[in-house]
Amino acid sequence: MLTKPVIKLNVQNETSRLRSVVLGTAESNGPIPKIEECYDPKSIEHIKAGTYPEEDAMVEEINAVLKVFKKYDVKVYRPQVIENCNQIFSRDIAFVIDDIMIEANILPHREEEVHAIDYIWNQIAEDKRIILPEDCHVEGGDVMHGTIIFLWVLTPVRIIQI
Repeated sequence: MLTKPVIKLNVQNETSRLRSVVLGTAESNGPIPKIEECYDPKSIEHIKAGTYPEEDAMVEEINAVLKVFKKYDVKVYRPQVIENCNQIFSRDIAFVIDDIMIEANILPHREEEVHAIDYIWNQIAEDKRIILPEDCHVEGGDVMHGTIIFLWVLTPVRIIQI
């Protein structure tokens, strides 16, 4: 259901005071993934070492972060919980530059996570939303510093930093 756009965006850099954020969830995180299912090197490292965190510990850590955000009066948006889905890094699935929200299209197998923040997306004016093309993938965090936007181009042969 499309709701009336109400969220006004204004992100000029990623070092100013944080006013609002999407904070992931560890609820119903699912089983420890297989190494081939991991998309980040830290998870692989912890699986190999047998130190991959239990859901209870992750929930506790996320709740501690939530307390800090509340202490500093940061508006916190949470994804809807998807059963057996790792949603710890929900902030990576979309990002804001200026007054535009961009669906990051980060990795194909994370597409399910995007729908968990539809209620946020639907509160942004339609002309202020961008969905990247299927063959374009962006890391949702740390893409901007002042007037500089960081881009990396992935080719079949190598990664080229621009």
